[in-house]
Amino acid sequence: MTNKIWAVIVVLIMEVALTGIIVLSTFIRWNWNKSNRFCISAIDDQTKQVQTKVNPSLQGIIEIFNLLILNMDQHAQEQRQSEKAKMN
Repeated sequence: MTNKIWAVIVVLIMEVALTGIIVLSTFIRWNWNKSNRFCISAIDDQTKQVQTKVNPSLQGIIEIFNLLILNMDQHAQEQRQSEKAKMN
């Protein structure tokens, strides 16, 4: 009798653990897809920074992406100014 109880307890623990892993991986995948959608839309309009909040572990990627966009904008402005100076 006690062996059956232990077997049921072990099965329940494994089921709870697997359910937790599935829920956690789905949540992480959802946040990752959400940040990817915003990054891809920002690539289409390179001057538009991404304004969204996601999971704190993924928020760093959004902030780095925004810095990249800012640097690209600054470089493009400098290049336009340089071309104007050459034409004058």
